[in-house]
Amino acid sequence: MLLLNYLFSNSASNLILDEPDNFLDIANKDRLKSYLGESTKTILLISHDRDLLESTCKKHLVMEERDDGTTAWVHGVRYSTLADVRAERHAREEELLRRRDDEERKLRQLVASLRQAATISDVMASRYHAAQTRLDRFLKTAPAQHRYVENTPCCVSTAAGRETLYCDATNSASPG
Repeated sequence: MLLLNYLFSNSASNLILDEPDNFLDIANKDRLKSYLGESTKTILLISHDRDLLESTCKKHLVMEERDDGTTAWVHGVRYSTLADVRAERHAREEELLRRRDDEERKLRQLVASLRQAATISDVMASRYHAAQTRLDRFLKTAPAQHRYVENTPCCVSTAAGRETLYCDATNSASPG
């Protein structure tokens, strides 16, 4: 606890704490929470203690891996609501992706059927070109959304700014 007293009382404006509560008793954990709540420093807090994250952080920066790379978004409510909000967000994005895929499939089917009809009739050829233009415009204006990669989360928080960095770390290592 002496080290934490020193870290919070010195003049440095930034502080990185990696699992600072691991070897603290309950009284000192409460003191740590108090320090985190009162500090004006920018604090990067790495912790598996959900209670510590819940009681000290008010905003959460969530970084997640998708099949096209990494995305980030801010969750501005308590840590305890993050899992539900994250699941709702994924469900909403999956629904939008499903609708987009359905629309693309319908346009591709229309283009294919009009392509066939265009071989028979010049009137259908102009309709085919219009449908092809519509599909091209759709593909340019409604780019494919990407799915989230299922993986194991880890959490990093900043206490002074009341922010949590929530990272999805890909489990690429295989057992033993």
